Amino acid sequence: MRILKNEDAILERLLMAKSFGRNIEGHTLGASYDKLNTLTAAGITSCHESTKEDDVRNRLRLGLYAMIRHSSIRSDLEALCPVVKGLPKDSMMLVSDGVFAHDLINKGYMDFVIKEAIRFGLAPIDAIKMCTLNPARYFKVDGEIGSITPGRIADILLLEHLENPMPIMVIERGRVAAENGHLIAESVPFPDIGNIHNPYVFNSIDKDELAVERKCYDSVPVISIVDRTVTGRIDAPVKTNGDKVLPLRDLDVRKALYTRRDKKQWGKGFVHGIGADIGGIALTIGHETHGLLVLGFDDDDMVLAANSVLRMGGGVALVDKGEVLHTFRLPYGAVMSDLRIGELARELEKINGIMRDRGSSLDDPLWTLGFLTFTSIVELRLTVSGIYDVRKGEIVF
Repeated sequence: MRILKNEDAILERLLMAKSFGRNIEGHTLGASYDKLNTLTAAGITSCHESTKEDDVRNRLRLGLYAMIRHSSIRSDLEALCPVVKGLPKDSMMLVSDGVFAHDLINKGYMDFVIKEAIRFGLAPIDAIKMCTLNPARYFKVDGEIGSITPGRIADILLLEHLENPMPIMVIERGRVAAENGHLIAESVPFPDIGNIHNPYVFNSIDKDELAVERKCYDSVPVISIVDRTVTGRIDAPVKTNGDKVLPLRDLDVRKALYTRRDKKQWGKGFVHGIGADIGGIALTIGHETHGLLVLGFDDDDMVLAANSVLRMGGGVALVDKGEVLHTFRLPYGAVMSDLRIGELARELEKINGIMRDRGSSLDDPLWTLGFLTFTSIVELRLTVSGIYDVRKGEIVF
């Protein structure tokens, strides 16, 4: 949207990237052909947001690389494989986007994406090429990786048969690293990252900061959760206590506040559709700025949740009726865990399980909360300036 508005700061960054010969990855969900045309002219070189067959065709027609996505966030392969099969594949790649910890354990990573592509009718050689040679060419590293040819790094996966991409042997830089599911090479030690600075310059909030003051309106725009990442808009009646606007617990309309790590500015609004009857939720994994997001029905619970997260240096906290239901610490930059993947998967499932037990019907409640601040997907998002309408490009509350 900022590119389409010809914002100088954004265009200057694109020109700088192009001057260094860099690719510019697009995030163009729902863009029309004309908008895609403009974005491509501005320097965008790829997009991973094809959800319909025409999306793939349009991106290829304009010279973009079309990344076909399939994993935890979205599973688009089944819908897109019919058109992918009938088109030249040199400018197409298979990608995962985000992968949840439990899916990495239970399904796999790119081997799962390849297996699914084959299941939906793609030829095994095409699926493998779209994960190896095509990305290497796109990122201009095909002189080093992407194919088993002279002069390239000898990173090789040996398969029992092409239809099953799970390797029976892994060769890394010419040496056998793993065979038949067992590690042969020396295991890589867990890095000693040491003490990472807590990125938050404040260590607590108070109830006064959570107040949403009533102005001259009888209803408020509310972020309504549509699915895992997409939101819509509803308008809810205003309930007040004096000059303060209150959440509507019986309508599942909770207060939501967002601030960056410096707490210089609070964005305030309301969210519908989480479903979990929990007084206060706080987390530090809101895309894109990874600030502090606080949601809830009760100010005391919201303050306790937020301050619990801040004391941990980042993470997630669930609080109801003054009781801390669960906390999850993210010690590295307030966004990263130090747990092994199995422990991490169990911890995330605990959080989601509590929210489901409290009434949420969302597939992955925590992931959905993390996307409420992500302004690259329609329709309403919460920013430090308030509720932002992505389509209109303006603050609406």
